[in-house]
Order: sequence, then C-alpha cells, then structure tokens
Amino acid sequence: DPVITGAQALAVDPQSGPLLLAGNSLLFHDRAGISTKHVPLSALGISQLEPPLAFDGAGALLALGRLKGDSAGSAGGNVLQLLRCKLAASTCQHFSPELKDAVVSAFVIHPLDGSLLLADSSMGQLLKVNREGQIVARATVPVPAHPVLRLHGGLLLMNSADGPGISVLRYEDSAFGQQLDE
Repeated sequence: DPVITGAQALAVDPQSGPLLLAGNSLLFHDRAGISTKHVPLSALGISQLEPPLAFDGAGALLALGRLKGDSAGSAGGNVLQLLRCKLAASTCQHFSPELKDAVVSAFVIHPLDGSLLLADSSMGQLLKVNREGQIVARATVPVPAHPVLRLHGGLLLMNSADGPGISVLRYEDSAFGQQLDE
C-alpha cells in the first residue's frame, strides 16, 4: 500500500465524528479525534473516491466516485458519479439514475430539506435534486471549471465563471438559478 501522507477530504458526521479520505481508505475518528476504524474503499465496493465528502441528514456519506465495475463514464474520461454510502452497512450505490449523464463538479446539501444542489461544469448547469434522487429544477448558468457551492442566508453562492468574484443565485424551485448579484 502506498504511504498515506495526508487527508484528501474531511466530512463530519454529526452522530459520530470526523471521517477522513486518505489514499484508498476512509479513516473514522471519534469526537476527540482519536482513530476508531480504518476501512479500505474496496470493502465498500468503491474503486475511486474524490472530494467533496458530505453527510446527509440520514447519516449517509455522499461523495464523487466510481463503483467497482463502473466504466470510465459516458464522456470517456475520468467521469465520477455521485455516490451514496451507508457506512454502517458497508454499501455504496449511485445516488440517482437521473444523474448518470451528469458530470457533477460540486454539490452542497440543503440542511433543512435534504435536497442537493449540484453544479455540472461540462453542461453549464445547476441542478436541484431531492433526497430521493429526482431532479426537481434545472438552470443553465455560467459554471466555472472548478465550481465551489455554498449556501448562506437563503442564497446559493458559487465562484464566478467570469473571473474573481462570487455569483449570488436563487435556489428555490420557481426561480432556480436566477442570478441576483455578482
């Protein structure tokens, strides 16, 4: 196994503690930061996992990755899919069949309703997906090559595709993706 030199990503499960993605392993810690468990990605049926990592309200881990046996994707490159992992059961699956052609570049979980806001930089789209995986809203907007999404004060914030700046967008279904400010 290669030497792990640092964490690639971190997520905090509110019910347990920090989880680190390091190399080809998930490292579980308690709230005091003491290591409690080491799980190789292969034990979850994953061949590749990349940041960002986030826990939904039900305690499932969401991340970009590839399941064992998945092809490199419809785009023929290093296309990763959004995965939902139930770590207690050691299972991972694709988050939604509706997202199979999407190239999810970034995502953020809405803390109140559990919906996901996704950026697809290849198609220049923002998507809103409910917790069951159904697309409920879609908007074509300028999306940077490496988007970062944040929710704050009822607004969706994304780094600007036009240069140094922050795009301020609406995320409610009826006006999804409308830009309010830059």
